[in-house]
Amino acid sequence: MDGEDVVFHGNSGHECEEFIRAVRKAGFQAQKIRDDAWMADYASTCLTGRALRYYETLSPEVQGDWRLLRQALLKEYPPRESDNAGAQAGGSSNPQAPTPAAAAPAPSQKKRGLIKVKGTDGEDFGYLGFGVAATKSSLGAGFAQDKALSVSYTSISQQFEIDIEQPSGKRKVLGIHWNSTPTSARAAPDNYAVVTAFDCDGSNRSSGMAYTGAGQTSVWSIMSNNTLVAYWNYGSVNSALSYMIYTSKSCESLAVDVLAEDNSLRQPWKRAILSVEPLML
Repeated sequence: MDGEDVVFHGNSGHECEEFIRAVRKAGFQAQKIRDDAWMADYASTCLTGRALRYYETLSPEVQGDWRLLRQALLKEYPPRESDNAGAQAGGSSNPQAPTPAAAAPAPSQKKRGLIKVKGTDGEDFGYLGFGVAATKSSLGAGFAQDKALSVSYTSISQQFEIDIEQPSGKRKVLGIHWNSTPTSARAAPDNYAVVTAFDCDGSNRSSGMAYTGAGQTSVWSIMSNNTLVAYWNYGSVNSALSYMIYTSKSCESLAVDVLAEDNSLRQPWKRAILSVEPLML
């Protein structure tokens, strides 16, 4: 990582350490190394993929302070055991007594939860539940906890599907359906997608909506603070998407959509944050 080539994907603790070193080097060269606001702003321009999605869950206070931001990054991307496999206490290179082989990591376990919806200003929009929204989606926000839909998922390092639990046993999953499919690595300002339910028939997924764009279900990632993130994947580029909520209570539920982060909004749309409230299995 050097100069304009500084990019942090969020793949490992080692990459995070190298990123922090590169940002410090850039700050020193620009004579801004003691300017925490400048350093934080510079670092924010170097993020992509999982790192960018995590950054978007942080408070403005952390985003604007390099000291707080680097602490948050180091906590989110800790070193793996293997990163220090060759290191000895005190820096010694003397051979150490062999230790038993480590047990294989436990497989990812299925988790359950409810999806909470809040405005970026903290306004409470209840939970996702079934009810026709203004966008004709079969689900939306505005429901009390006892009317919320429950979901289950197995969190993995890559993006995954989220199952909507159904009393009938017929499988449904949570997904997004685009009004028109983005044709570049960055979703254009006029592209948006509706958060909705998809029926499953083997490998087929269908939302039943009339939109001409792509329907996608393996788009979800859940951050360490339980923030639910959706993204647009184009080739090797992951583009984080922002949520917006239609706040007019003219339908059974409040529509929740996703769109490019730099898109402007008009009333009654507001920016929103979705998070998963854990439930016991």
